[in-house]
Amino acid sequence: MESPRSPTPLVPSKMRWNMKIRLIWAALGISAGLMAGPIFEVRFQNHAVLVIALLSSVAASLLFYIHLSYHKRNIWNWNSKTIKFIIYSSTILCIISLLGCVGCLIIAGVNGETVTTEGLKGNNRWMIAVWLWMTFKWTMMIAIYTKKYFKKTNLCSSKNTINNIS
Repeated sequence: MESPRSPTPLVPSKMRWNMKIRLIWAALGISAGLMAGPIFEVRFQNHAVLVIALLSSVAASLLFYIHLSYHKRNIWNWNSKTIKFIIYSSTILCIISLLGCVGCLIIAGVNGETVTTEGLKGNNRWMIAVWLWMTFKWTMMIAIYTKKYFKKTNLCSSKNTINNIS
């Protein structure tokens, strides 16, 4: 059984600079994936980059939402199971993205793929690795910040529950 939650604090009237930077950083990630994915699809017929860039944008959008929810104090109302699911699933996606990035770099190097205009056509693994790295970055940040905010909101019943998340 969960312990009672602490009352939701009031929303600050002014946003701190560190939160503004976090939101701007996530917004840049959203726009980067939304712009680069279609360009690589149309110009280079790189279907994998389209999908992974859009996945990266989704991850950046979730990070933006988590930051905004923390700032507006909506995260205090979230179920602890939902928060744990976000932490675990983003950690798994983070690991998969990193492994995929390393694998693509190795395969691209072994196959002698290039980053010339002609070399980028089709499923160029150098570009796939770039977007897997971006997805790795966003999912890692989701896991880190969600855990950080989870601790601050006192949603856990005890300190042992918080420590067992990692």
